[in-house]
Amino acid sequence: MEEDLIKRINETGQRAARLKEQTSQELWDLVMECASILKEIHPTQRKLWLAEVVNELYQVQKGLCPLCNTELDPPLMQVDHIIPFAHGGGNERSNLQLAHKTCNNQKRAKVDMMDLLKYLECRYMNLPPNRRIRLISP
Repeated sequence: MEEDLIKRINETGQRAARLKEQTSQELWDLVMECASILKEIHPTQRKLWLAEVVNELYQVQKGLCPLCNTELDPPLMQVDHIIPFAHGGGNERSNLQLAHKTCNNQKRAKVDMMDLLKYLECRYMNLPPNRRIRLISP
């Protein structure tokens, strides 16, 4: 009897883990589709950074790389998009940080799914009204 309960508990845990993984993948796919749509509606463009922006970021970060928490060396640092450019991250200051080149390269286009979803929603809501798609309620 106890062995049957243990077996059922283990099977239930395994089912829950599979369902969580499947649901997370489906949600990630949906978020990526939202990012793709937003990039079509209002594409961002890479740009050169003003020294003023870089200096401000350096001061705000107190000269530390947010990815590894060690001191930045100005000639070796890069401007990093917190929400990666590849996922529709824009050039607004709130989405920029300075990072070591190596840290930025290791991060690549990694992003927390919920952070990306919140960012995309905020970015969409701040589009000029003529750039938004009129949504129809179900």
